[in-house]
Amino acid sequence: MNKVFYLGAALAALIAISGCGQDARQETESLRALVSALGGERDALRAEVDYLRNELEDTKSRVTALTAELDAKRIEIEVLRSGPARKKAGR
Repeated sequence: MNKVFYLGAALAALIAISGCGQDARQETESLRALVSALGGERDALRAEVDYLRNELEDTKSRVTALTAELDAKRIEIEVLRSGPARKKAGR
């Protein structure tokens, strides 16, 4: 009777372990699929970040160019404003 009890307990443990093994395999496959999907999403986000960094650099360049153009126009306006005033003072 003692042997039957231990044999039954061992058999029950093996069944429980084999069932857990199947669940663990399914969970592993599910996690692998999730990791693969997240890896693809990560790559897409990296590409978007690179694109946005390039856009930022282009925008900074345009702002610098427009600022220089604005400064040149301000100087031109000052010269035009001060030009006729000098002629009047010189008369």
